[in-house]
Amino acid sequence: GAYKELYHYTRNINAGEFDREGKRYCDFSEYAKGTTDFVSPDWMGAGWYKFTGPYDINIMPEKPPGTGHCNTKAAGWVAGKHPETPGASKTVDICFDFGEKLLECLDGVSANITNCGDYFVYQLPEVPECNYRYCSQYGGTGKADWYYE
Repeated sequence: GAYKELYHYTRNINAGEFDREGKRYCDFSEYAKGTTDFVSPDWMGAGWYKFTGPYDINIMPEKPPGTGHCNTKAAGWVAGKHPETPGASKTVDICFDFGEKLLECLDGVSANITNCGDYFVYQLPEVPECNYRYCSQYGGTGKADWYYE
C-alpha cells in the first residue's frame, strides 16, 4: 500500500525542543504559522506513514521521551507495544509527553501500526494541537552510533 514518509531528522528523540534556527514543529496541518512554531516539513495530514529518518531512526518510542524532545514541546510515543508478527496490525494509544504524567494520554490519539517485516507503518491522525509531534528513535538491530548534535 501507499504510505507517506516521515523523514525529517529532527523527529529523533535525541533532538531538543528547538532546531538550530529556533523553530519547533507540530503535526497539525491547520496550524497558523507563528514566529517559532511551524507545521512539520514532512507532515502531509492524516494518513499512513513510515518513519524514514537517517541511520535507522525509524520507529516510534514505546516510552515517554521527555518533554522538549523531537523538535517539539510534547513528543508523541506509543503507550504499548508494536505488533511483533509480520503482517499483523494493532490499534494503539499515542501519548504526548509534556511533563504532566496523569494527563498525557488523556490528550492522546488512537493510531494503527502494521508490522511490514523489515519496518512498521503507522496510520496517524492529526495531533490535537501545536506543539505535539510524532517522535522517532533508533529501530535497527545493531548498535546506534549516531545521535543528534
